[in-house]
Amino acid sequence: MMQPNLTHRTLKPTMNELHTNLNMDLSSPATQLLPSEILIVDDTLENLRLLSSMLSIQGYSVRKATGGEMALNSVDSLLPDLILLDILMPDLNGYEVCVQLKRNPQTANIPIIFLSALDDPLDKVKAFDVGGVDYLTKPFQVEEVLARVHNQLLLKSAQEKILGLNNQLQEWVIEQNSKLKLSNTRLLETSHYDLLTNIPNRASFLKRLEQSLFLAKMDKSYKFAVLYIDCDRA
Repeated sequence: MMQPNLTHRTLKPTMNELHTNLNMDLSSPATQLLPSEILIVDDTLENLRLLSSMLSIQGYSVRKATGGEMALNSVDSLLPDLILLDILMPDLNGYEVCVQLKRNPQTANIPIIFLSALDDPLDKVKAFDVGGVDYLTKPFQVEEVLARVHNQLLLKSAQEKILGLNNQLQEWVIEQNSKLKLSNTRLLETSHYDLLTNIPNRASFLKRLEQSLFLAKMDKSYKFAVLYIDCDRA
């Protein structure tokens, strides 16, 4: 069965048709990613309703914004896992919104999928240049939207796991380096100090004597004395 297309301004399928065609499956991979927060930004209410319905059916948590400024405020209040972003909007266009989000370290890693009726290759190139991870041209298939969303969320999840593992690895390396440094310090101490009395041992004495002899050769005024005491049992 052919799936309904999303157009830029007019959406033909009814909500009942959408529910029937999508055949909700709560065991689908999308639901296994929950909770996944998706922000949809589009100034066309019909687009918002249809996109929101199809994603909600798949188990995603959906928020909506009708303009660029509203989208930025929504992101500031709660970071989404992914943004579906229209390009042509009356206040801030999608490119401007994306640029602002990518400049902020707190929002720079949020994947952004552009939605647009613009089909010029230069528009797509610009979308990727400003930081978009994908580009969907209207009209498009429902299955395509769901697949792109699912893939980007999987990728984001994998990247976060890799980042977490890298952080754990760095912490482990720091801990091991600290232990190694402590072990080397203790080894150095035991090699120059007597374990029983904790005073410098024969190796330490010979090293100090070597240093003193070297200084005496370099500086004729340098003087030192060696006191030898034999400590035997009484």
